[in-house]
Amino acid sequence: MSGTSEKIQDYYSVNRRYFGTGAARILKRLEWATAPELGYAPHLTIHMASAEDHESELILHFEDVRSFRFSASGIAQPLLEVRDVSSQQWDGVIYEFRDGENDTLFFLCRDFQVSIQNGVN
Repeated sequence: MSGTSEKIQDYYSVNRRYFGTGAARILKRLEWATAPELGYAPHLTIHMASAEDHESELILHFEDVRSFRFSASGIAQPLLEVRDVSSQQWDGVIYEFRDGENDTLFFLCRDFQVSIQNGVN
């Protein structure tokens, strides 16, 4: 199994652990950054909360983001699906993320990290 496939499986595993089956997820914060210390490449950080656990956040950080699209009215509850698009051979693009349920988010990126922060106020 490739590192890319393992990373995608880890992403889904953390998502399932945090949100469970059918749990509501709420987009709390979306941060866009381009800065010299980031190599001027666009970075995106998404903070998600579970409707059942308001004390924790699922934090998704994406590097070198391209083709970003966000469209939502009201409360955004994206369920981000990820797939490996490295076979397309787009320069610096490895992953495609999209909200397959509500079509609120879509973007491409080079890399990503997933973490859970407990005790958020």
